[in-house]
Amino acid sequence: MKSIARFVGLTIIATAASTSHAALLDYSGSIAGSNQAGSVDYYSFDVDASSSVRVETFTDSFDSYLWLFNDDGNLDTLDALAFDDDSGAENSAGSGFSNSRVNVDLEPGSYITAVGDFVLTLDEAVAGVNDSSSLGDFAGPYRLEVDGLGVVDPLAMNGSGTPNGGDGGNSNGGDMNGDGINGDGMNGDGMNGDGMNGDGM
Repeated sequence: MKSIARFVGLTIIATAASTSHAALLDYSGSIAGSNQAGSVDYYSFDVDASSSVRVETFTDSFDSYLWLFNDDGNLDTLDALAFDDDSGAENSAGSGFSNSRVNVDLEPGSYITAVGDFVLTLDEAVAGVNDSSSLGDFAGPYRLEVDGLGVVDPLAMNGSGTPNGGDGGNSNGGDMNGDGINGDGMNGDGMNGDGMNGDGM
């Protein structure tokens, strides 16, 4: 089970509404090769009003596989809401890979996406390491769009570049127990100051 925050490389286009926000969140991330730390990449977002939300990947580098979870601070398989392999547009490189897209009705709360190379199992999406070697070993950058009425960037709500201070918890930094999820990320200098399990929350 992992606690994860991932916010690097985000662009937000938003317009204020009377009781909620309408936003397109445009996140740039990347995945590492099969069985490496960073072979699964995470992004978190909030929803402040019941709405239909589109989550979609765009990449020419790998055959993306997308999972969407409730983000209750302790990621496990019971948090899974939706997944997709090929419902998005075919990538422009002409490799035959299609991107991933889910359209889902979400209630107010916090959510997290996990992206990896095909095939990314539920257990791998939770653990943070993907073994895609049987079908090739692809890696590289991707772009993620999240849009819908009520979609909110948590960083914008805090008015800073990281959630309530710290370095933002980069799940691709170092290894899973070093500078990544359990190092300088979530348990180091990430959420709310000095970390989830340090001097923060």
